[in-house]
Amino acid sequence: MESNPWLDIDISDYVNHMSSSEVGQYALINECFRHLIQKYNSEFIFVPGCTIGNGFEHIDWNKIEKITALDINPEFLNILSNRFPGERKLEIVNTDFLNYNSNKNKYDLIFVALLFEYVSLSSALTKIKNMMKESSILFSIIQLPDENQSKVSKSKYKSLEKLGPYISLITVDEFEKELNESGFCIKWSEQRKLVNGKSFLLAEVVLKKY
Repeated sequence: MESNPWLDIDISDYVNHMSSSEVGQYALINECFRHLIQKYNSEFIFVPGCTIGNGFEHIDWNKIEKITALDINPEFLNILSNRFPGERKLEIVNTDFLNYNSNKNKYDLIFVALLFEYVSLSSALTKIKNMMKESSILFSIIQLPDENQSKVSKSKYKSLEKLGPYISLITVDEFEKELNESGFCIKWSEQRKLVNGKSFLLAEVVLKKY
């Protein structure tokens, strides 16, 4: 079985790359997470592909019941654990998202930032749907395709470039079609262009009401 490329990514390279002025994606994810937890006051939160918990510093731990943070890279999760030592409301799960067994847990907020590009979208949405209640929010950040942009932003941290062959970008129309076929609809969306010219779709997604 082919190894997941995220297992070979050095955490310092990842954070420095994503935080660099020519990339700017770390700040985008952080801003979105902070906004959502303040807007919805969700008690049960799920963050697949959490890396080191970007934005978790904004959590008011007195207002939540549990946040499940999942990532395939154990080094990322070790750092996350050390950021919040002894925090009982933080559940850390080290596995591939598509292999995750949620034990029928339901979440108020599911925050998926730059993960759908690496997995089967239809499979991921099927799994997420089973974790949602009628009132749940799925928040997604996806990178949009651009023939003038490389899949991985250029920076001096070259190790991130090994992720390029594993990234599958889709258009807004393709994303909306997949959501519709999987039983979701978009409540709100916005396209955000960062300093390097890359565009991202931010979307609040809910279950269809039949």
